[in-house]
Formats: sequence, C-alpha cells, structure tokens
Amino acid sequence: MNDDYRTLRPLDDAARRAWLRERFPQGMSGHWWNTMVELAEQHSARPPITSEPERLQQLRFACSLLDLGVEQGLHPVFAVQWAARLAQRELRYGTNAATLPETLTPDGVAHLALSLLAVPYAEAEALTERGKALLATLAEDASPGERGMLLDSQPDEDLDKAARIDHMISPLEPLAAHIRDAGLSAEVRRWLDVLRYLN
Repeated sequence: MNDDYRTLRPLDDAARRAWLRERFPQGMSGHWWNTMVELAEQHSARPPITSEPERLQQLRFACSLLDLGVEQGLHPVFAVQWAARLAQRELRYGTNAATLPETLTPDGVAHLALSLLAVPYAEAEALTERGKALLATLAEDASPGERGMLLDSQPDEDLDKAARIDHMISPLEPLAAHIRDAGLSAEVRRWLDVLRYLN
C-alpha cells in the first residue's frame, strides 16, 4: 500500500480518480482507504516531519483521500473520525488554522459530520424523547447495566440511528470549544445534548 500512496500523492484529483478506476475496477475496500489516510497521518506528523510546507502538503493529500474515499466507499463515520483526529492533533501542535485545509479545522470537521450524518434533527429529538420515556420506567436505584439493557431493547431502526449519531457527533466534542462560527457552534452543541440522552 505504500506504493499506492507514493503513486497517488503527486497526482491531482482528476488523475487520482482515473488511476483508482484503472487500479481498482471493482472499487477499494474500507481497509484500503483507512490505510491510505493513516499513512498521510504518519507522513504529516512532527516529528519526524519538521518542514511545515511538507506537512501541509501531506494534510491536503489526507483531505483529498477523505473526499475521494467518501465518494468511493469509505464509510462516512471513518471520514469524520479521521478528520476529527487530525484536527485535534493540529490543535495540539498549535498550527495556525488559516494554513490548514478547511476540512481539518474544527469548523470544517463539524460541517463534514453534519453533512454526512443523514439523520434529521427532528428524528434525533424523537429518539431522545422515546429514550427518556423508557428511562422513566426504571427504578431510581437502577444500575447502569439495567439502564443500558433497557435502551438496547429499543427497535433496531432506533438503535441504528442512535449509533450513527453517536459515531458521527461524539468526535466533535473535543473540538466544540474551538468552533468559530457561532451558528455552527450552537448547532453542534444541540447535537451533543441529544447525544447525552442516547448513551
């Protein structure tokens, strides 16, 4: 897979798509995409990379991989989790957000997660209301295990939606305080509040 990485990196997005169609006519596995993004993460870490222009090139390539991956089979959950992981690392590094690809800023990760979530907020609210109604039937001294078993007894469709919300929204929690757009920040906090009632 290192060879694939080295081949793809210098190409532009159109050439990358063409190369992928030729190299993988049946499509790529999620494992392949995850490995490619992991390599981009390693090649943009400091140390060993000390050249900031080189690091930023690798980060732009990581974003291209995430965009192409979502188009071609990478599960949206993994795309959000990778973007959030890289954004958190860059916050730790103290990287100037203005130099980062938009997808790897806290605002960019939030936009990505909300655009790929595919669960309307009204449905999420209904899920939380059903969950609250179920929990209201528990005794006050019920154990966490009893609480979890009760929530797990919900219909499969509800559990699937709750799991998707959890996987897509929970990566935003450590980034929420760094989101600059006030409207986006408020929307993320609304979703994080929903998440608290789903777990």
